Amino acid sequence: GCSYAGGDTAVPDAPVTSWEVTEDITISLKGGTFPVGTTEFTAVFENRGTITLLYGEEMSFEMLVDGQWQKVETIENYGFNSIGYLLQGGESKEFTISTWFLAKPLDAGRYRVIGSKLYPDAPGSTPAQYPPYQLEFDIQ
Repeated sequence: GCSYAGGDTAVPDAPVTSWEVTEDITISLKGGTFPVGTTEFTAVFENRGTITLLYGEEMSFEMLVDGQWQKVETIENYGFNSIGYLLQGGESKEFTISTWFLAKPLDAGRYRVIGSKLYPDAPGSTPAQYPPYQLEFDIQ
């Protein structure tokens, strides 16, 4: 995998467009560079294992400013559907990431979307089981 801890200030040359949740589970962004004005991105959730996972719609955006990740401003009073999507073992699904809740369109720069936590669809499992995915992209 090619994920790294979000607290780092060191930034790779290219956006990190893939997040390895476990050795069997990968979340990837289709593409790494998008034109100014892009409002939707497609993520691919891939489960090569046998465990069924749950994930939701909640997400946030951050922009890289002077080597530090900063939250992108949002509109007031927004929320996400409280829904759990299932990702079965051996299944891949596409998921639309939208900027509808951001205060303004994304300007040129390096961004990352921080998505919902994934967790096993099993009794006693918690959303804290795996860290939320982080997918980077450039707007040019």
